[in-house]
Amino acid sequence: MHIQKTLLIILLACLGSRPALAQVAVESDPATGKKGLVATKNNRIILPLEYDEVKIEGRVVVVKKDRLKGLFTLNGKVILPVECQEVRTDFKKSSTPEYYGASKNFRWGLVDSTGKTVVPFEFADARLILPDLLAGIHGRSLDSIYFFAPTGKQVFAVRGDKVLRGFNRNTVQITGRKGELSFLDNKGKPVFPANISGGIWTDGKTIIAAHIGQG
Repeated sequence: MHIQKTLLIILLACLGSRPALAQVAVESDPATGKKGLVATKNNRIILPLEYDEVKIEGRVVVVKKDRLKGLFTLNGKVILPVECQEVRTDFKKSSTPEYYGASKNFRWGLVDSTGKTVVPFEFADARLILPDLLAGIHGRSLDSIYFFAPTGKQVFAVRGDKVLRGFNRNTVQITGRKGELSFLDNKGKPVFPANISGGIWTDGKTIIAAHIGQG
């Protein structure tokens, strides 16, 4: 019983130490219908009531005004100004800082939680692939994929149409225009020997399907 009470106290303490999302709320201007963000404790306006849409998504707030979107922290700091066609906040929170996607001038890029651009806004798609590897995908238009470190430095680039996480935290799977598969490590080096193409791994040690060429 003593152990159960101790665990309960620790749990409540941990919950109490986390920032409560209920401390902020979306409010509407009765006259205009425009929305903003206020602090529930003292009704302090965090984001002015001037937006068409305001959505709290985890630790951030997505706003929309005149068909353009922006991204703010819960205390009102700008991450992305209101100049984006789309904003994505659904990447897995597997690393720090967190990353957010957006399209500007109909080109996708990524920023970190401070608003720093880590994948430039010049791709058909941009996403977090590994905890320490980000990707900008040109896709079928240019058939190329560029990879970036969390600092924004380009690490390597390859020919390809699609990219997914590989069989572990250190590999990526590249799909070519004709559906061919290849695996690279997080530095851009091929995982398979040169005479194996289209290999698929199960646990990182066993090839379950591959074409083995001569030589």
